[in-house]
Amino acid sequence: MKITLNIPPPKGTAQQQKTVARGRFISKYDPPNVKKMKRIFTSELIPHTPEEPLEGALSLEVLFAYPYRKADIKKAQGRDMWKDRQPDCDNLVKGLNDIMEKLGFYSNDGQIASLSIEKVWSAEPRIEINLEEMEPYVE
Repeated sequence: MKITLNIPPPKGTAQQQKTVARGRFISKYDPPNVKKMKRIFTSELIPHTPEEPLEGALSLEVLFAYPYRKADIKKAQGRDMWKDRQPDCDNLVKGLNDIMEKLGFYSNDGQIASLSIEKVWSAEPRIEINLEEMEPYVE
């Protein structure tokens, strides 16, 4: 299943969740940028939700294409350039995995046996997702 979300990648990541201690109790909460990230991913992915969750081992490839910075527009000449700045790839994909699991793309994100994440600066901001069931045996 190939999905292209024609939106710039959200700035919030799942790892930005906050923890606060109130007396003897510790609670976690999502700051506004994390809530926004979850809302964006949920609303954009709902139309692509499969009727049944995918089964078995899964391969997930994700491309996060960020809009060019002003300084890069001339240098890039319309080509994608590797993004070597924050946020980290693993932090980016965690929020996406959580939302995809919640929406029923798969039963558990532990099913993802192969994961590829790329992030680039691009003239076309987007998120490309390729999720596929894998053969049960390694060749």
